[in-house]
Amino acid sequence: MNNEYEEILYLADGSVRIPLKNILTKDHVVHPQMKVLKMENNNIDPLEIIDISDDGLHVYLKVKNIQSGKESELMQTLDRENKVYVWSIISMDYIHDWVTESIMMRMVVGNVE
Repeated sequence: MNNEYEEILYLADGSVRIPLKNILTKDHVVHPQMKVLKMENNNIDPLEIIDISDDGLHVYLKVKNIQSGKESELMQTLDRENKVYVWSIISMDYIHDWVTESIMMRMVVGNVE
């Protein structure tokens, strides 16, 4: 694969590692049936990932809105130089780890209120 593009890694358990800054999950790994929040502009939507694919230049996430049931596809360019992300997804595990780490850092530094 060309070095100017991020490499996607398909894992044996059906999950996929997508090394992009807008994929906020543990180790940038997503999998079918994973529940995430999609942030786009000022909107936050709960989604379930249905399928993940790529064509070497783009990654495609087929998703279903948990509230409406509507299916759609998210697409992102895999270019390493890309600094524009229209959307981001974040998993609850990622949020939990971030909050836990923040609390622990406050305790270690002594800034507990």
